Amino acid sequence: MEPLLPPRTPRRRRREAAMTKSTDKPSKSIIDSTPDDVAAMDDADAMLDALAKASPVADHSDGDDTAPTFAPPLPMRPSPDRLLPQLVLDRALGSALKRRLRRLGPPLAVVVQAPDADWVAHLAKAAADLPRPPDVFACDGTSKAEHRPTIGNDDVSASLRNGRHVIGVSQAPAAYLPSTLTAVADAHVAAALDARTIRRLVSACVGRPPRDIPDGVALGLSFHDILAAFRAGASPAQVVAMLVTTSAAKRRSTSTDDVPPLDRLPGLRGPARDWGLGLVSDVQAWRRQEIPWSSVPASAVLVGPPGVGKTLFAKSVAVSCQVPIIELSIGAAFAQTDGHLNAVCRHVSDAFSQAKQCSGGALLFADEMEAIPDRATLSDRNRDYWTPLLNLILTLSSEDMPGVIKLGCSNFANRLDAALVRPGRFDRVIELLPPDAQGLADVLRFHGCDFKGADLAALARLRPGATGADAASWARAAKRIAREAGRDMVLDDLVAVIAPDDAMSDRDRRRAAVHEAGHALAGFLGGRRLTLVSILSIKAVGGRTVMAGGMSVYVTRADAEAEIAILLAGRAAEIVVLGDASAGASSDLYAATSLVAMLHCSGGLGADLVHRATPDAATQLLAYDPVLRRAVADDLAVVQCGVLDAVRKNRAAVVALADVLVARRFVDGAEAEKIIRGSLPRAGRKPKTNRRPT
Repeated sequence: MEPLLPPRTPRRRRREAAMTKSTDKPSKSIIDSTPDDVAAMDDADAMLDALAKASPVADHSDGDDTAPTFAPPLPMRPSPDRLLPQLVLDRALGSALKRRLRRLGPPLAVVVQAPDADWVAHLAKAAADLPRPPDVFACDGTSKAEHRPTIGNDDVSASLRNGRHVIGVSQAPAAYLPSTLTAVADAHVAAALDARTIRRLVSACVGRPPRDIPDGVALGLSFHDILAAFRAGASPAQVVAMLVTTSAAKRRSTSTDDVPPLDRLPGLRGPARDWGLGLVSDVQAWRRQEIPWSSVPASAVLVGPPGVGKTLFAKSVAVSCQVPIIELSIGAAFAQTDGHLNAVCRHVSDAFSQAKQCSGGALLFADEMEAIPDRATLSDRNRDYWTPLLNLILTLSSEDMPGVIKLGCSNFANRLDAALVRPGRFDRVIELLPPDAQGLADVLRFHGCDFKGADLAALARLRPGATGADAASWARAAKRIAREAGRDMVLDDLVAVIAPDDAMSDRDRRRAAVHEAGHALAGFLGGRRLTLVSILSIKAVGGRTVMAGGMSVYVTRADAEAEIAILLAGRAAEIVVLGDASAGASSDLYAATSLVAMLHCSGGLGADLVHRATPDAATQLLAYDPVLRRAVADDLAVVQCGVLDAVRKNRAAVVALADVLVARRFVDGAEAEKIIRGSLPRAGRKPKTNRRPT
């Protein structure tokens, strides 16, 4: 049976003739190319151009619905694992360097720094496929015998003498490539993955470009992490979404999920805050290729007492810089190995290697660095074990590690080996200060203790020297009180934690209130600004008065007497208001006595100019020198007389402030000044204080 065909009209004959003529020299698509043809493409741009020029589907119907149509086969899309390194290398070399590598002329030496070790082999293959094939040295450190600066230098010089380009590829060129190549290189380039390269890759491998690509889309991803996003049937938007998700997962440590960035970290102040914010800014500039890594202050040791927030600071730096944390702990090295020297050294070396292999950077966090002993204090018994380990740490920390932030922490700065904190290693020792009262209030608010109209800073002043960890524990305890009571948290819950009820009797509470009111009065009359007055019994201290200011570095006799007056005013208030003094002023008497002894023994402000002892040792002379003891007693008596006179004239102010303290246990500085000012005689006239007769 004959097949049914359309009639051969003149129009049909002309159309078939035209089709036959047009297919005599068909356009060549990537699918028609042999592997050799594809390999011969100049670079990644040539592959993309070939893809764009593939023959479209031809419409030969010419309005005739019955005419058959012939569509050429769809062009084969390039594989991401081959195109990705070509695009990255193409971006790193730039147009000018690519032209010099193509044309005839003197050979070039180029060093390409790979993002991490996974990229080295792929970038080396892409470099080998350049139009004028160079001699490629790929060194990723996997061979300790071959990948060293002393190996391959003769081959580099021979290739250049024979007129061949030389390209070295490594994630750490100075550590692994031949030293001759790094020294004579005409260009040093860094292979990096940016949003533009990702767009070109997705467009070529998926078939159309993605609509939006966020900055840092592939930050922290390895070569195979990126390839894993190109799943079968995925759209451009899905590929980008997978890259973003994977990047966020690799940068995030499970322990930093609830850690704020540095600019929002509550309680952070001082030089550590300044250094951290500067580091974040410089890391961002380095990623934009505006500055080299050598210009980034990327190493430091944080020192401070336990609980001050050193680990939290490190996590916040990692969050701000968008890098993962690689933790190094000598304690963990012993706990996770058998303790033999080779196993511990391998554990330490693995931590540094892991940090260097993180594409996009990492934070190497060396916790509890005082566990690394100082060689100057090592005993002969332990020296043979610790010296090789310490030398290994010194060597590893001296290596060039672009993108790696080295941050250590220690509770004891004086126990660190001097070589460990020299420039080029952990070269900055930064003190992390405890938060001030306002910082503690910010920590409390961060943990959910935000009560409308409450002065949390005044409440925090009740616990001098408290750390951010202390404030976080207060918040948790206050929440537990509210939870057990079956209600929302209120301010009284927090007060109950920070200032718990004490076992002080009414009589003792009254005496403590009068004593602290006397200190506050003397400070106010002396021109000091009051910060807090409290009779809370915390850590065996029955009360405290906090005021701003104090003696200057250059102490005068008048400055010292004003400070002594404040110290003796608590005891004087007890005598004036209650009729007698108590032994509760022992710490005040010690401080006042030490200050007067310093004036006589080392300050040159006593009866003569003889320097008898240092300020710390001046008090000890009182037990052996009766003349000095009598002079100090006379000076204290003179100041005490003046203080008693001032308290008698302002007794009403002492009583008024003491009454408030008995009822409320603490008063902030502004309210204490208001109470004193309102109780002074003659509209706040300040009485004169007695001075030593001349």
